[in-house]
Amino acid sequence: MEDTNKQKPLRSSTDKAKDLYNAYIKNEGSRSIPIQTPGKNKEENEMKDMEPKEEMVEVEIKEKDTTEEEVKDETPETPEVQMTEDEELLLDMQEKINQMDNEKQELKEQIVRITAEYDNYRKRTLKEKRELIEYGNEKLLVSMLDLLDDMTAAVDAGEKNQDYEALFTGLKMIHQKALKVFENNGVKPMEDPVGKEFDVDFHEALMAMPSDEPQNTIVQVVQNGYMVQEKVLRHAKVITSSGPAED
Repeated sequence: MEDTNKQKPLRSSTDKAKDLYNAYIKNEGSRSIPIQTPGKNKEENEMKDMEPKEEMVEVEIKEKDTTEEEVKDETPETPEVQMTEDEELLLDMQEKINQMDNEKQELKEQIVRITAEYDNYRKRTLKEKRELIEYGNEKLLVSMLDLLDDMTAAVDAGEKNQDYEALFTGLKMIHQKALKVFENNGVKPMEDPVGKEFDVDFHEALMAMPSDEPQNTIVQVVQNGYMVQEKVLRHAKVITSSGPAED
């Protein structure tokens, strides 16, 4: 009889740590998951877990920079457009047209401005001319008021006094004063034309009469003439000679 009490052979015991190590070595090239080695403390494992993350960030930044440079390098450059002679001529003509339009606008503005200035000048000149006509003789009129006062005083004196000599003296004084007033305003009497040849620019002939003087010679002054500066204010009214009388 067989010995039933004979013990069965024992199965070889497995070394779990060794199996895990062999599995790790076999799959080391394809796995990136870190394996904590028994016997290390928790802080060292955490530090190891953090290191790969930093390397990944650096790699990502580097890859990003590289991508931007590649994109920049790959950006196509704008090709230079070669213009034909006709296009260059057309562009040059367009620039000249624009320049002429600008000059035209400037000339138009100048014409409008000059027209406005001339219109203002014309209106101002007409106003000054009208004022000169209406008030140009104001100074002379004010001077004549003194003569009017003197003449009024002479008339009152003649009514109250019959002294002819005093009245005549006062009248001569008024006459001299009147001449002075007109002279101060540029008005002077013409020289006595009697005995001089008639001049149509200064004289006005009223009639001709026979005399011993040559024909067209002034023999008498009916009304004196006056000058204002170098202009005739009033022509002298005269009588001329028609020559000796016929027998």
